Amino acid sequence: MEIVARQIPGKALETLIVFNARDVTEQRQLEERLRQASKMEAIGNLAGGIAHDFNNVLATIMMQAELGSQIQGLPPEAIESFAQIRAATARAAELTHKLLIISRREVFQPTALNLNACLQNVVSLVTRTIGDDIQLKISLSEEPLLVRGDPALLETVILNLVVNARDAMPNGGELIISTELQHIQVPEQVLNPQAKPGAFAVLTIADTGCGIPPDILPRIFEPFFTTKPKGKGTGLGLSTAYSIVQQHHGWISVSSAVGKGSTFQVFLPLIEKEVPPTARAATYVLPPRGSETILLVEDEAPVRKLTRIVLERAGYRVLEAGTASEAIDIWLAHKHEIQLLFTDLSLPGGMNGHQLAERLRREAPHLPVVYTTGYSAELAGQELSLGKIEAFVQKPASPTKILEVIRQCLDMARNSSS
Repeated sequence: MEIVARQIPGKALETLIVFNARDVTEQRQLEERLRQASKMEAIGNLAGGIAHDFNNVLATIMMQAELGSQIQGLPPEAIESFAQIRAATARAAELTHKLLIISRREVFQPTALNLNACLQNVVSLVTRTIGDDIQLKISLSEEPLLVRGDPALLETVILNLVVNARDAMPNGGELIISTELQHIQVPEQVLNPQAKPGAFAVLTIADTGCGIPPDILPRIFEPFFTTKPKGKGTGLGLSTAYSIVQQHHGWISVSSAVGKGSTFQVFLPLIEKEVPPTARAATYVLPPRGSETILLVEDEAPVRKLTRIVLERAGYRVLEAGTASEAIDIWLAHKHEIQLLFTDLSLPGGMNGHQLAERLRREAPHLPVVYTTGYSAELAGQELSLGKIEAFVQKPASPTKILEVIRQCLDMARNSSS
């Protein structure tokens, strides 16, 4: 409550004071939400920068470990050591993947999907996750809820919220998951600054657990914030879900009562019609080989060196560059020989990988391109739209993954031209 008093003249020697009072609860709530949003943005920027640098280090470790394990005549203990290095690198890569999601610098490749189908895809996993002492109830909307999003990321949101609900019910309880269509007429900015009017697919996950204390509720989406005992959680589950939903142009609202439970609602904007999915190219069982000439553009020297080794061992001829300008010089000298561009999206010198590809395709419109990145600052919060003869590899990637994607892209280019 805000009270303002002012003095006004009265009759004769009278002194009158007028008090004006107004409820500023909603204003204070909105200010707090905006401060929290700014804090999340700052933490996200820090997380994204760390993840980008760390992914380049992991890329080197992962490729070295796989190349080393291919040396003939290694003793069993050396083979096991390389396997442990690859496994540890994969776990570290999963952590940086979460950090990229939090910073909204994970390359986002959306498609049209039905939220109901997305939920049904993870029902069996949800059932295994919650255990036998929690009763699961699922209620799906009768009409399809078409949204534009990344299926894997949205499934991550569902599973993270389910795990949070499970942990809130250590002695069992009831978990209710539902979907519905909601039409929002007026922006609910008091509840969430990202709220806006329109038609939304709403995913609700409600539990009958311990609830969230009011003093903790404003912090639950902060990265690394957790109330769990040491070693029981990373504090990244809810912050990851929060960032994924923001990347999908939606928001999460939370209501909770201590001792009664919590309800999380995910709002995702509806789209009007379904877009036919793009057919996936077949995967290879064994790392494929080739003899084509590849222009490799990578600013991190250790990653560039190892990638060249991987490609040359698979039979490819490699021309390498550390910047876009170097790549253009090589292109001008070898444009009739180069059959694929393999480039990092984030390059120094003012031209990124996507712009480089556009430059080369002015002269060779059908040049196949494979992009890679630890994260791209230019793509933060944007979507990577891939053409028919384009592909993407997230760092760190194993040599096998790199060879599979390059071979697929070359084959698609050959088939489309024939």
